[in-house]
Amino acid sequence: MYEDGREPELHFSDHNVITSGMGVALASLYSGSGSQTISDYQILSYQLGYSGAITNPYSYGTSSTQLINPLKTSQYVTAGSQLVVEERNILINGVSTAQQQVGFVSIPYSNIQRVTPTSVRYTLVIDKNSCLGLTDTEGLKAELNEVGLLMYNPLNINPTTSVLVAYRPFTPIYKTGSFALVIKWTLTF
Repeated sequence: MYEDGREPELHFSDHNVITSGMGVALASLYSGSGSQTISDYQILSYQLGYSGAITNPYSYGTSSTQLINPLKTSQYVTAGSQLVVEERNILINGVSTAQQQVGFVSIPYSNIQRVTPTSVRYTLVIDKNSCLGLTDTEGLKAELNEVGLLMYNPLNINPTTSVLVAYRPFTPIYKTGSFALVIKWTLTF
């Protein structure tokens, strides 16, 4: 999306990959074995990354528990950024990353809409001042190409531990300050 409001092109469109984290979280909810707070089951954050492999379907799937290479907290926010980034733990292969907190971008409630009786759309807006000048671990230019949705803390782990519930690699795009990137993600139950 450009500053004048134009949305000139659709960069990528495909189906979601619902991960086993969704199953674990819902099983905890229905069995009463997880958190007793309903807001812990809400999808309130997302992560972006730069190592998703859309051409290799074996690198991701329902068993994915994390992005292949998620952005660090400092990579999301640059001068003028409007993103709200929090750090907390993530559940990876059944284990909380208690010693290594990672960055999560908050999804404003205004960007979560019920579009049908069985569908919810999450509109993720990466404003023009966010995720600029990305480089990988070797200092090379990095293009955004993976995104994940996360539940807040469905397993009631202390400290707070989020769970990846949906994942999608997409066609790489290098984020510059000339546009905002808008990801519209619909989950249907």
